[in-house]
Amino acid sequence: MKLKKSLLILFSCVLLLIPLFHAHAQEAIRSDTNTDSYFYNQLSSAEQALYNRFRNMPADLCIRVAKEEYSSLDAFIAAAVRAYSAMVADHPRVRMMYERYPGSYFETEDAYCVSAEKCISFSAYQMEKCEFKINDIVNRVISQRDRYSQVRALAVIMWMETRYDTAAVVAAGVSQRTLDLADCATGVFSYGSAVCAGFADATKILCDELGIPCLIVGNAGHAWNYIQMENGRWYALDLSANASGYEENHILYGSKDYGYANETSYHLSELYIKFIV
Repeated sequence: MKLKKSLLILFSCVLLLIPLFHAHAQEAIRSDTNTDSYFYNQLSSAEQALYNRFRNMPADLCIRVAKEEYSSLDAFIAAAVRAYSAMVADHPRVRMMYERYPGSYFETEDAYCVSAEKCISFSAYQMEKCEFKINDIVNRVISQRDRYSQVRALAVIMWMETRYDTAAVVAAGVSQRTLDLADCATGVFSYGSAVCAGFADATKILCDELGIPCLIVGNAGHAWNYIQMENGRWYALDLSANASGYEENHILYGSKDYGYANETSYHLSELYIKFIV
């Protein structure tokens, strides 16, 4: 019952937050955007504090915030969801390495709290496999002469060595915990199988290693990436499409292609929110 109530509260809070960001949705992504803090910079100072605590999540996590900082438990949950979602979008590698994640929200007499739960799919062996695969892919493409060539090489690797996890899509109604691997970069690097969110995370991790500015973007139905080319402009990249077969037109979308706007910035309310409850 508590889990169902938490889920309902989470979705309600996010729906209420959506209009707050759409007023700015036509601002262009700046050429000097810091992709390590793109979503962090959209948070309030209180949410940024939660973001930093999530980023340094200890195994015994229990974040406690004095009640006077928020009007209600619902307000605290909304802030925590935004902070965690922003953090894993800016730093998907941190999410991939988590043994624990924020699991339950509750209140005490003087504080609102979020506690950690162990990710049942986590293992140190999987993390070793992920790090080995990341280094292997980077070493194979880093010698390419420019970003375009590197991105094409990444697309070919995804086509040859991964698949889109259609089973996870069919099972979307089951507990999120059973889909951990498909929904983050661990699935791509450890098992070669993931859904769009996992490919988006993996793409950013690889681009970060290659020095290519990259953002995770999307909506409630799909997730992909924006990357910045040498000309300073941002282009959409969807490597999840190449997991089902090599498709040249999914490598770099411009402003007029397939509805992927090249000059629209993405805000936290539009992000593929990762509900970990």
